[in-house]
Order: sequence, then structure tokens, then C-alpha cells
Amino acid sequence: MGRSPGKRPKSRSTLVILLLLGGLFSAPVVTTEVNAAEITPRIYVASAANFYAPLKKLIADYQRTQDDTGEILISTGSSGSLYRQIKHGSPHQIFLSADSYYPEQLELDQLIIPNSRRTYAIGELLLWHPGVELNSLQQLSDFDLNVAIANPKIAPYGKAARQVLKKLNPAMPWRLIIGASIAQTHQFVHSGNAPAGLISRSQIDLNRNDVKPIPNNWYDPLIQQMILTLKAEHHPQAHKLFAYLSSEPARRIIEESGYLLPEISAPSSESIAIPSDTMARDGMVQDSHP
Repeated sequence: MGRSPGKRPKSRSTLVILLLLGGLFSAPVVTTEVNAAEITPRIYVASAANFYAPLKKLIADYQRTQDDTGEILISTGSSGSLYRQIKHGSPHQIFLSADSYYPEQLELDQLIIPNSRRTYAIGELLLWHPGVELNSLQQLSDFDLNVAIANPKIAPYGKAARQVLKKLNPAMPWRLIIGASIAQTHQFVHSGNAPAGLISRSQIDLNRNDVKPIPNNWYDPLIQQMILTLKAEHHPQAHKLFAYLSSEPARRIIEESGYLLPEISAPSSESIAIPSDTMARDGMVQDSHP
């Protein structure tokens, strides 16, 4: 059946408007007044796996003492994998690496807030051997067994572990079980898949009988540095958390967690500018703190 001459069909947009108007008259109206200044954007933090547990303590203390209830989301993994994420545009505003190499690379790539790179902790490595009885670190060379280490290609603690094993026995007689991060390395030993492993001092109780310290001069120093990425440029809350991580209360928590502390350096000639506005970012995360 054809259309009547002289009459135009109602357009789809007209129908949508009519439906919306009908909805206004049939449904209750709820008005919410939002103050833009009260909206707190999320803080995205990328943390090396060895520092994940201490970081959760630090965030809890920060939120309690600074009266900050904003959401803080943590991604954790090997420093190398987190570095690649940040380089390819991840939303992280703060990066806590297990070494100084990756923060330095981001600085060279001009992907950090100027003058934000600083050392927050110095890590230590130890041998955990619940699956084999050892009287000394050197005795590990007498056994042909699985030894867990983090991936030396992407995890600074894995690179350090390989240096230690080379020092113990250049022939490397062990079967290495490679973890994607120091956290997975700990899991390999904890589950019994490896009777021994080289892990971070912060991951284990030093009073155990199955723990052996490792001389610090057996591996390159684990100078752990943090930076503010360019995603923090318009994010004062990220700057505030970053400043807290160098504070005396934070340093005490870091030391109690099994790390050595860097010397407090004098402020640089150019201070980090704290922005006045905010900008929310979205992205994948692994943990959050409301």
C-alpha cells in the first residue's frame, strides 16, 4: 500500500524524541547534584612483584594517615613486563621497579615527570630451601636438583639470582625452574615444584632454618627506583602518594619489610610541579584499594 500524497513519514529521530518525552512523563525524575571537585580520579600503580606486599601496607598507612579514600589500583609483575606496558601507553602514573635500569629507560624515552626518578629501597636476595637440607649456601653446589629463579631477561631479581648461581658453580649443574616474576618463583618453592629457590628477602621470615643469606657482593646491587609517568601530569593525588612513598613513615615500613634504605638525598634544584587539575584514567589492574 503506497504512501498518501502530501504526507511525509515521521523520521526515526522524531520517534526517538517522542519516546523519550513519554519516558519523562511516565518515570520518576531523580536529580543528582555532582560537585566536580569532589570526584577523585583513580591512581594506577605498577609495582615490581617483590614489592607488592610492602606496597599494600604503605597504601593502607597512606589512606589512614592522609585521609585519602580515593581508589588506588595496583598492577604487579616483573619490572620488564611493567616497563613495556608503560612504554606502550598503560594508564599507570607511578612505577616502582625492582632496579634502576627500567626507570632510567623511561626517563631516556621522556616518558616520566622530570626529576621524579628516585631510589625507594635496596633489595636483597636469599636462598630458600625447604625441600633440601643444607648447612651452608655453598653446599647447594653438591646437589643436582631443581632451583627456582625469576626470569633473568625481565626480572632484576632473576638476573641477580643467575649471578649468584654462577658464583657458586660456573658449570651451573642445576635444573633451573624459571618464574615469570619473583612472586611466581616463591610459589614454585612453596608448592614443592622446586626444593630450593632464590627469592627476595622481603618474601620470607629470616628466622626459618631453611633460609640462607647471600653476600651482597655476589650480585649487582638491587637499587629499586620509582618514577612518576607522564600520566601523572594532571593528577595531584598521584603526586601526593608519590611524595608519601619517600616520607619517614613510609621508609620505616619499607625497612621493616626487609629492605635496606637509601640515603636521603638533598632536594633537586628543580622540584616536581604538582598539577592543580585532575584527570581520570582507565586500564587493566590486578588489585584495588578503595
